[in-house]
Amino acid sequence: MVASGIREARRKRALLLYQAGSRVREILGKLTETGQDDDYELAKQKLTAYFELQQNRRYEVYKFRQTRRDTGETLDNFHIRLRKLSINCKFIDVDFELEQQIIIGEFSAKIRQKALRDPDYKLTDMLLDSRWDEMSCF
Repeated sequence: MVASGIREARRKRALLLYQAGSRVREILGKLTETGQDDDYELAKQKLTAYFELQQNRRYEVYKFRQTRRDTGETLDNFHIRLRKLSINCKFIDVDFELEQQIIIGEFSAKIRQKALRDPDYKLTDMLLDSRWDEMSCF
């Protein structure tokens, strides 16, 4: 909308519903108090609330658990990707879950072995060791 220069609320709402498709238009039609044709912000809020309720925590955790470090990906980037995925998982101890997933999805045997041997080896240690390993390759 910014790139197209659309500032008028009526046009924003129309574009939102056009781009989202007929199913989203149907959903908005069934929701209550969605405003008039020029209530873009209200329509956006209602749709956001509707779809946020539709999140399936089990599916989000499944996606998180299936995540593996890509070849050539730094541990820092893998960690960032996992942290983003963890948001919808609603973990109680996010750092612990990140540590576990790094141990499972990490292709560095050195970090995995160190983490499995030493209960005090934490996420920050993994990241620091990985950075040190990456620097020593040069």
